[in-house]
Amino acid sequence: MWPERKWTGSKKGSPPASPSKIPMKKAAVAAAPPSTSKAHGAFYDMSSHFLRSAIVVLAFALALGRLTPSSASEIGADGVHHVGAVEAAELITQDPDIIILDVRTPREFNEGHIERAVNIDYYSSNFKDLLEDLDPTTTYLLHCRTGARSGRTLPLMLNIGFQNIHHLKGGIESWKEAGLPVSIK
Repeated sequence: MWPERKWTGSKKGSPPASPSKIPMKKAAVAAAPPSTSKAHGAFYDMSSHFLRSAIVVLAFALALGRLTPSSASEIGADGVHHVGAVEAAELITQDPDIIILDVRTPREFNEGHIERAVNIDYYSSNFKDLLEDLDPTTTYLLHCRTGARSGRTLPLMLNIGFQNIHHLKGGIESWKEAGLPVSIK
């Protein structure tokens, strides 16, 4: 495919190889300069306007996402209601029968918890048994410190048959950040 050529510029002090001595494909046809027709210019103006508009819309959408209140609720594919701190406080006020299930350690619980909360230590050896002793038809607000342990508790509760679970996004940390009260009793 390539013609055999000898390399002539490999020794120190010898002149570099001329372009005709380096194997190359046939030279491509030189590209034409950019068109200056009105049609090309109009397309360029329209496409750059579209790009700028898309960037503005994207920036606006991102800003809206950041400005969404932390009380926004999401329903996961598993049917769990993931709620922000403000919405969790509203749930507690509206439903006096809701069980606030705090799965932090007893030490963490004693440092401050949501009033009326029940503590079941996620790290206890009989954690699953303690969950099974709860009524799965009752409404629960589940939380831990940041949402990690309570997030790992959700599948256990769902497998047991719990039907109405609200999970506090961000745990008690988000509750405190929202300026909501904690109890030390």
